Amino acid sequence: MALSITHLFTKLKTGSPMVEFKTLNLKLGHGIEGDINADPISPRQVLIVRYEDILDLLSHLNKSFVYIKDYLW
Repeated sequence: MALSITHLFTKLKTGSPMVEFKTLNLKLGHGIEGDINADPISPRQVLIVRYEDILDLLSHLNKSFVYIKDYLW
């Protein structure tokens, strides 16, 4: 199975949403250049997630949201 990167995101400021980019610069021992969470001390520099896993997560979150919404109303 061939794998490909379909989307690249970074977070520029605390409290801001993720921003999609066409390219990112990675700095060894630092993380994504310009990302607010890039830190030489942090062991988690870059997160890679399969598209199918994101869809599965969104499906579960949507079901949970509908359940909570119905329960509250």
